[in-house]
Amino acid sequence: MDECEHLMDLFRGICKEQPTLIPRAAREALRYTWLPDSLNRTQLRADDLVHVVEYLESVSDSERVPDGTPPVPALLRLAECVAAALGREAGAEMRRWSDQVAARTGIHPAALAERRTDASRWAARQSPPLSRVVAEVSRARNEPRESYYCRILLARADGTHTTLHETVTAPRTPEEVARRVRDAVEVVADELNSTVVPHATVLVARDSLHLPIDEWNPGAPNEFVPDQPIGAEFCITLSCPEMSDLVRGREREHRRRWESGHSAPLVINDERVTRPRLRRLLQTTYRDATQVVLQGSPEQRNSLLELCLALGVPVILWDRQADRPADAAVLQQLDPAGPLADLPARVRDFRGTAFDEPETLPARPALIWEEHGRPLRPETLTLQDPPEGAQAS
Repeated sequence: MDECEHLMDLFRGICKEQPTLIPRAAREALRYTWLPDSLNRTQLRADDLVHVVEYLESVSDSERVPDGTPPVPALLRLAECVAAALGREAGAEMRRWSDQVAARTGIHPAALAERRTDASRWAARQSPPLSRVVAEVSRARNEPRESYYCRILLARADGTHTTLHETVTAPRTPEEVARRVRDAVEVVADELNSTVVPHATVLVARDSLHLPIDEWNPGAPNEFVPDQPIGAEFCITLSCPEMSDLVRGREREHRRRWESGHSAPLVINDERVTRPRLRRLLQTTYRDATQVVLQGSPEQRNSLLELCLALGVPVILWDRQADRPADAAVLQQLDPAGPLADLPARVRDFRGTAFDEPETLPARPALIWEEHGRPLRPETLTLQDPPEGAQAS
């Protein structure tokens, strides 16, 4: 009991002085441990400490230990990482706590030393900055109401990612999915430059590319700020990693188009453009095109969209509400031929205006934006509740 109270006192002081430190250390140092929701927030509240400590002392850190010795609790690894982040003097008391607990519970000195070395390396290494939130969304097809499975990842500039685990994986309404995305963006916002608009990428299957995810409304964040769809609050774009499993060489073409630097879009505004015609255009005149703007009827757009994805086009823009070519004029307000890097922000601004003025701006732009480099290919989403204390990778 004395050990527990001592640790709680140390953690309470950290929650007061550096409320983001413990969640950040947990997400980085315990990447393969199923974390409670309170550690997947921007800040850890002192009221959540009891639950966090009880949970982390009940599971191991999943790392190896000398034969015949007890596994190292995840709590001990977290304590070492927090101590390393605090520095030699400020973290000395927490390291003494670790020494005492390890000696009492029989943890091998070599195992503790290894965790302490890992913690020092982690604290000394500047973590690559977070770049965006990635939400993997899939339909819950057997549910009586519209609902989706959703998994959230935090993508870093170096191509790595951290999964925001939750204790239960369950079908969620569109509003609940939007709320989870907004909560995750709050985590990213703390590490982004304040002048950068947060960007969330939604990974979907081919049959879900037309979902109005940017229109999903998480509700008001508090009693003072009115609600709005997530597409008006953040840059929301789509990605379809499934196509890379179906089309050999797609990722190679994807990289080549980005690296070509050819930003002038191919605009499809003629009903006579067929799939064979588009294939020839994208393999000859527009072989280096990074962007395609799809206009025309819904049937034509649906037919051409998957072909663009298969041929490695990383940026595709269309209007979900357009029924005929004449409706395409509204998309011109987005300046599709303007600077490509600013296109997600222009789409976000348009969505906000359309939300306020739905009668005068009926267009509902959808934007596929697949990042330069190897596309994020997360592991299969788990669709059932994990057992208590389960470890997830």
